[in-house]
Amino acid sequence: MKKVFLLVLLSTSLCIAQKTPKYDQTREGHLVFHDIKTDAQGKIIPWYSDDLGKSYGHTLGLLWGFWQNMRTDLNGLPYYMNHQVWRPLPNDPR
Repeated sequence: MKKVFLLVLLSTSLCIAQKTPKYDQTREGHLVFHDIKTDAQGKIIPWYSDDLGKSYGHTLGLLWGFWQNMRTDLNGLPYYMNHQVWRPLPNDPR
């Protein structure tokens, strides 16, 4: 369960990071938009809520919203059906 949560969290972070400027926004104790929270043992914990279920649900909602709201490509299909990499406009040239 923890590995799945971490994978979903990282996937969502990467999806969201695509919308950020092209420079690295990480710094000590901070990743993209959020401060890194840790427990008493130094393990990373969700920033959204101390309730793991709420954090997991929030992360899944962000990820689902990314795919559900993916723009339509020039041929009318969802962008991910034609391109291996998501990029903001203009379309990925590959």
